[in-house]
Amino acid sequence: MNEPQNAGDTPPPKQDPPLKESLQPLVDAVLSLSTKEEKPSRLHVFIKRYSAVCSLIVNTIVIAVFLMAVLVGIHAFNQLKTGSVLIKPFGVSPDIEKLGYLNRGSIKDILNDNTGALADGNKAIELDPNLVEAYVMRGTAKINLEDYNGAIADNDKAIELNPHYAGAYVNRACAKGNLKDYAGAMADANKAIELDPKCAEAYGTRGSLKAHLNDYFGAIADENRAIELDPHLTGAYTIRDAIIAALKNAPGAKVELDKAAELKFHSN
Repeated sequence: MNEPQNAGDTPPPKQDPPLKESLQPLVDAVLSLSTKEEKPSRLHVFIKRYSAVCSLIVNTIVIAVFLMAVLVGIHAFNQLKTGSVLIKPFGVSPDIEKLGYLNRGSIKDILNDNTGALADGNKAIELDPNLVEAYVMRGTAKINLEDYNGAIADNDKAIELNPHYAGAYVNRACAKGNLKDYAGAMADANKAIELDPKCAEAYGTRGSLKAHLNDYFGAIADENRAIELDPHLTGAYTIRDAIIAALKNAPGAKVELDKAAELKFHSN
């Protein structure tokens, strides 16, 4: 017969740890993962460095190209300004070379380098004795150098080569006008307008001739037409306004001034 165990001999029941204590290791692990700095991979570091190098190279190339373009532009401008542009740098054909002299001569004419324009015109004609534009360009240089007979001869040759070239008639009219051959100059100006009704220079030249012939209202009308065709033709403004100023100051010119003003602002 077994003896009953004493209450003091029974082991106490096993108690589970508190919930907070049992979850603490897991919480600590999660917190350590969330605060741990992730190290970039070797591939990521390589891509980042490669991109930086490429960006630096591209920026360097862009800056170099820009600086080169600026230097080339400055060099070309200096050559153009001094008239030292090489016409035949790579052994080009005579057809291209003659146009080079023609174009450079035209630029020199704009820069008032009349002697240089004359020399380039001579070279262009030497390369092609039938180059009409070269005779006209050289004729312009001769007018500016007051060689009016030489200018007439050059434009005679241009008209012989191309009787339909209006610019040659305008140029010859200017030369004849400077020699006071107003009738011959007027005939050339009229012919230029007949060949090219939209040639502003022809109207401007004829207006100047009419002013010399005391046809002031006809002169104003022609200068108005020249301005209408080419608003940048400064000579036409100068001649027109000079005529109107003269009419304004002439004794008893009130009626004539009113007519001039009407022509100035309403001429077709």
